[in-house]
Amino acid sequence: MSVSPTQIAINFTMIAPVFGHNFVDGVYWVLPYELKFYLLVLIFLLLGIQTKLKTVFFLWPFALLLCKLSGQHLPYLDSYYCYFAAGAILAIMKNNLTPKLAVALLICLILCISFSIANTPPVVKSKNSDLVIALIITILFLFFLCVNSEKGSDLKLYGSRALGDLSYPIYLIHAHFGYMFISQFATEKNKYIIYIVTVLLVFIISYLMNIFVEKKLLKMWKMFFQKTIGDLISNIDRQLAGIR
Repeated sequence: MSVSPTQIAINFTMIAPVFGHNFVDGVYWVLPYELKFYLLVLIFLLLGIQTKLKTVFFLWPFALLLCKLSGQHLPYLDSYYCYFAAGAILAIMKNNLTPKLAVALLICLILCISFSIANTPPVVKSKNSDLVIALIITILFLFFLCVNSEKGSDLKLYGSRALGDLSYPIYLIHAHFGYMFISQFATEKNKYIIYIVTVLLVFIISYLMNIFVEKKLLKMWKMFFQKTIGDLISNIDRQLAGIR
């Protein structure tokens, strides 16, 4: 339940398993998938073929489907990347809704449902779990399609921006923190009170992270990453420009 300074430092890299350490919080499992996706896009940008990104993303669902049908397991063509492909297609559809993109999104929907059902832990499997999973994923796809529409874009939901700002800090801290807090203080008599207190604490801490770490220190973070990663990537880009 404790975390050493070494574990903290290695987890700051967001690729702790590469260094032989576990993530300090189980929810960080998604970070390597995100980083590999950003790395792929970075390679496209450095190669100067960013104008081909829409074509690549359009073909992505079809490549995922071919790999699934053939039983192959290739980088970026397996696992959770069906969800990444869906996000890319939805982004392209924002200003360019065409039948072929609709087909690509439908393929993503089928792949996401199939993957999620296949990877549902046995402990939560039930008679209707597959149907429930399919319905939840379908509703989420329809929600994002609605948001993509003209009327959906104009929809104003009070407090949605503030809640959206809190979503990532909540994701970062809710699991391990909540588990420790509930394990430490909850009993059969007070557990419902502790559940409420835990949720409130997660929201309060997330709010403080959003205000003081993300917003007030925004200029500092931009400067830090520009002077480290930003300058490095710019130098690489200049070197590759001549080759391109």
